[in-house]
Amino acid sequence: MEDKKTILILSAILIGTIVLITAFAFLASSPAKPVNVEIGNAYYTGLQNAKVTVVEFSDFQCPVCEDFNQTVFPRLLSAYKDKVKFVYKFFPLYEIHNLANISAQSAYCAGKQGKFWEYANLLMDNSAQWEADQSQLVNYAKQTGLDLEKFKACQNSDEAKNAVMKDRSQGEGLGVNATPTFFVNGEKIVGLQSLDYWKKLLDSKLKQ
Repeated sequence: MEDKKTILILSAILIGTIVLITAFAFLASSPAKPVNVEIGNAYYTGLQNAKVTVVEFSDFQCPVCEDFNQTVFPRLLSAYKDKVKFVYKFFPLYEIHNLANISAQSAYCAGKQGKFWEYANLLMDNSAQWEADQSQLVNYAKQTGLDLEKFKACQNSDEAKNAVMKDRSQGEGLGVNATPTFFVNGEKIVGLQSLDYWKKLLDSKLKQ
């Protein structure tokens, strides 16, 4: 009898363990529910009232972000600029990147003069240059035709610092802990994905 009881108990434990493992596996494989990502006054390009919105949390010193900006984003923008809204959010990884904050603040200030994307592209395309010589951040402002006095006054202003940190805090609240992290209509995507992946995803979202 004792042996029977032991077998029954062990069987129950085994079955319970299998059920738990199955449940965890199901939850892990289930896509996370979309979240609401507040756009606010973030800089964007593409269609303003688009059916699909891509929000990117990014760091100008992030090599993977640079790769996305150079190899994938231009082609996405060319193909979907009349259909999709692309939003940029600052997520400076200041713990590991010494110029993460000032580069983000500089891009924010360029945006104040209507030149965010032009300035951001210069940062992404010339990271080795400005990382070695921080004065290039002002030179890029000159290249993009900004009012230099206004730009320099803005660079380290409380307004610029607060705007950048507000984005980072928002990202942290959404579970962002690496760059680039994207939210496509609230669906989270982490890291560099291929152009084909993006096209399939955006086409699918546009059809919904």
